[in-house]
Amino acid sequence: LDPLSSSVNTGMARIYYFRGQYEKALLQIKKTLGLDPDYAEAHFSESMIYFRTREFQKARASLEKAVDLSGRRPIMVGILGALYGKTGNVTAMKKLQSELESPPVTNDKLYATSYIMAAAGQKDEAIDILERLYRDKYGILIYLKLENEFFDDPPNPRYRQLLRKIGLE
Repeated sequence: LDPLSSSVNTGMARIYYFRGQYEKALLQIKKTLGLDPDYAEAHFSESMIYFRTREFQKARASLEKAVDLSGRRPIMVGILGALYGKTGNVTAMKKLQSELESPPVTNDKLYATSYIMAAAGQKDEAIDILERLYRDKYGILIYLKLENEFFDDPPNPRYRQLLRKIGLE
């Protein structure tokens, strides 16, 4: 493995993130951004760490940069919309949701939209989308258990049932 690879370093940070080792994850992301300050995935990973630790202003700055650098990758747009929803910026949230709902509608856009809906309190609609994606065998759902703060707060039996179907619980 190339120790100077932005992808490898971001991957290491995500492993720390998945383990709940947020300080280590953040240190690894800072190392990655030192190597490549324009690597969208590193900014996105940084934003997810800040989101999880409830540092919403820092998460927003990282997410906005990730969205711009990625060419508006749907999941990044969706998480930014969810962040706007959680912090009360409903106008910005709805604008991003409209962007994701514009044609062509793809599974990536649907998945991203589910985050916005969940943050807006539309948990049933969000789970409806996730169940559709499950039927479509959308592989990204493998990460779903890690994002329980969006779909399972407060506890949601439909979310838990979906996790069991996927084999994550």
